[in-house]
Order: sequence, then structure tokens, then C-alpha cells
Amino acid sequence: MKRLVLSLLSLCLLSPSLLADGTTDLIKKQAQLSMDAFKAGDFGSLADSTSPRVIAMMGGKDKMVSSVKTLMEGVEAKGFKVETLELGEPGEIKKVGTFSLCLIPKKMIMKIPRGHLTSDSHLLAISEDDGKTFKFIDIASVEQTQFDTIFPELKGQFTLPEKKQPLIDKSE
Repeated sequence: MKRLVLSLLSLCLLSPSLLADGTTDLIKKQAQLSMDAFKAGDFGSLADSTSPRVIAMMGGKDKMVSSVKTLMEGVEAKGFKVETLELGEPGEIKKVGTFSLCLIPKKMIMKIPRGHLTSDSHLLAISEDDGKTFKFIDIASVEQTQFDTIFPELKGQFTLPEKKQPLIDKSE
């Protein structure tokens, strides 16, 4: 009987970490699909993985897709091209009310007219339904005040990481 109680206690203590590992794996897989869609120019799929609040702020899915497409065409016309998008391991999942938030390190290497630009930033995985589904926000150019406007429920409870300056290699 004592062994049974100890086994059940161990299982109960381990369950949250096992659940978090499964959730972290899910977040990483979904985040990679989002980045793959971006790199392939599949902006419809990118929008499908983006936070609905961001989509609404951009005027809806069609407007978001059109804006991102136009932006990327302009960038590429100036000689810029995304060569690499790498995601690191998702960080700890933070719970705030019904929200679950997780930062995922992101490294982008872009060919520029006279070299390469390397940018280190984050994707934010965000769930508004206790971690059942996650959507993403690329927070490379999002300021804390903008984030607080989009997610007023999180104001003062979630701080975006400090921005890093991109590195430019002009060795070409």
C-alpha cells in the first residue's frame, strides 16, 4: 500500500513537468511551421499562426497577408533576402490568468546589398485558453507599450525581453 501511495504521489508530482514538456514540444513544432511559412512566402499560413489580436490590429487576415507580401516584395527589390531563420528552445511557459506565454529565441540571417545582417530576437507563443492552442507574435519590432495596448490584461504582468541590435557583416 505504501508503494502504491508513493507511486501515485510521484506521478502527481511529475505530471505538470511532463505536460509542460509536451506543450513545449507542441509550441516548438507550431513555431517552426510559422517560420517555414514566412520563409516560403506563404503569408496565409503565417496569418493562420498569428495572434488574432495582431490580425485584427492589421485590419483582418486579407489585409495582413497583403501588407506582409508588399513589405517583403519591397525588401527583396532593395536586395535584401532572408537566408536563415532558426528557432532556439522554447523558454519556460508563464501563466497569467487564462494566458500562457512562452518566449522562443529566433535568429534571422538576411543577405543585404553589401554583406549579411544577423538579428537575434524572439517569437512569443501566446495562448488565451489555458494552453490549449497557441498563436505567435514576432516581437522583434514590438515595443512594450504596443504589446500592452494589444494585451491590456497582461500590462505590468509580462515584460518583453530587451531588444538586441542587429549585427552587420560587411565582409562581402
